[in-house]
Amino acid sequence: MVIDTWAKAGHPNENPAEALGVQPLKRGVLVLMTRTGQHAESWSWAYKYISQVNKICSTPVLGWKTPISVRHGYTPDISAWLQYEHWEKVYFKVDEQSPHSKEAPGYWLCVSEHVGDLMTFDIWSDATKQVIQRSAIRSADPKKGSIRNKRVNFEVETNQEDPEIIDADGEMPSLA
Repeated sequence: MVIDTWAKAGHPNENPAEALGVQPLKRGVLVLMTRTGQHAESWSWAYKYISQVNKICSTPVLGWKTPISVRHGYTPDISAWLQYEHWEKVYFKVDEQSPHSKEAPGYWLCVSEHVGDLMTFDIWSDATKQVIQRSAIRSADPKKGSIRNKRVNFEVETNQEDPEIIDADGEMPSLA
């Protein structure tokens, strides 16, 4: 006969990683997605953002040091995280090689860790619903001094492979 039993607090069979590491992460992601209105299909990027912020913020557990400075011995540069907010509407260049490239709408997710330099970001493309990495982006928020691109719409439901784009100088792209 098997009897159902629960572990008592303070016993060694409990998993402290769940209570001390995973639960605060889950709570942070829930709050972040609720406040930003982020799409449910991009939930994993909210986890990445919260974990990045936790790595660059000091904590009393580590003597008010950041986890990066304790592990690697240097103070991390946080300027990339101060430029944009998670799930902030942004315009990104479709072709970064061209000075007269076209813009497309997207959402800022986090700092890209394995592509480019510190100022390369992961962007959720609004048209393709995929994540891309870009360093040439600008905010679409008029409160931050951005000039709205009236030819680019956010949340356009389309099945096109290419995003809705315009030239940087405001001209419509040619169909040829």
